[in-house]
Amino acid sequence: MRTIVKLKVGSKGEIYTTKEIRKILGIEGAREVIAVITKDGLLIKPRRSIEDLLKKRGVKIEITVEEFEKLSEEIQEEILK
Repeated sequence: MRTIVKLKVGSKGEIYTTKEIRKILGIEGAREVIAVITKDGLLIKPRRSIEDLLKKRGVKIEITVEEFEKLSEEIQEEILK
């Protein structure tokens, strides 16, 4: 799928998305996104929660909050590679 949408840049460099983009990507208010700089430009992706990533892989485990956060960061880095 390829969708091209014109966006606005604010006076301080903020990039404003549209409701259409947020709906397509599943981005809700107060959610983090990941920005990846590529040779072709800027790629913005929703940051998946560790729960989403584990469910996708069919993994069920019990871990501490600290272990959870570390694993989440590692998985996010892996996805971006």
